[in-house]
Amino acid sequence: MRVDGTVVGVALLQDSPVPGDAGANAVRVGAALARIVQDRQRIIAVTPELALTGYKLEPNQWHAAAMTAADVAQSVLVPPRTVLIAGFAERAAEGLYNAAVTVGNGELVVQRKNYPVLYPPFNEAERFAKGHGFMVQRIHGIRTGVMICNDAWHVLVPYFYARQEVDVLIAIANSADIRSENRRQWDALLRAYAILFGVYVVFANRVGLEEPFRFWGGSGVIDPTGEWICRLGDKVETALVPLDIEHLHEVRRALPLLAEENLELLADQVADLVPHNERNATDGDITNSSFHQ
Repeated sequence: MRVDGTVVGVALLQDSPVPGDAGANAVRVGAALARIVQDRQRIIAVTPELALTGYKLEPNQWHAAAMTAADVAQSVLVPPRTVLIAGFAERAAEGLYNAAVTVGNGELVVQRKNYPVLYPPFNEAERFAKGHGFMVQRIHGIRTGVMICNDAWHVLVPYFYARQEVDVLIAIANSADIRSENRRQWDALLRAYAILFGVYVVFANRVGLEEPFRFWGGSGVIDPTGEWICRLGDKVETALVPLDIEHLHEVRRALPLLAEENLELLADQVADLVPHNERNATDGDITNSSFHQ
């Protein structure tokens, strides 16, 4: 892999965590990093959602398995010149969060899931509090934004990141085969974001079985033209994928869609929607929502 000022490597760490055993999962992540990174430089390593805890735990297991960002940094051995974005259950004073922490980029940065799934069979809002915002991080000189599973299904999230001029959208997920069309819809969604916003999209989904969920993997990277340049299968595996930032700039020059945006019009329309949205949140029936997790 060529590594210079315009190329950054993304390490995909597709795994099947041990439910509830944060220590064992931290060792797994560290070992995978050591194997794939070796002496390479300018690497962004990405795990799936909740990679350090698992997804389907009993209510009394969550707080025991949860960690602070500092716990993650101390538990996972991150090689030099590598930045790790790891999904975990965050233990905070105000509650439990489904989160991703960035380790190895100076200050620890935590992105919390803003849209825990409300409906069955996921019912994430029963155990996780909602996050309150989105953070752009500069890693190895490129701008990145993290979306945690269901966050990617709310177009405000990638749009916000695009307006903040991110180069790479990172979607970490625990997506299971709940519906036959699930994989196809994730594919369409992520490819559309890459094209519309002129970004690389990194997708890290887990594999394995936690009843009743069978997770399908399919982690990979989409270039800003909407093409998959790497796609993993449904087993535990890793991949190292180069992102050519100069290619990204070339695509944006050829198709500068965001340059046409009218933000004043957008602000006016969103302001009109706020009372309507609050009314729907009160009166709506979330049990009829379509599964996409």
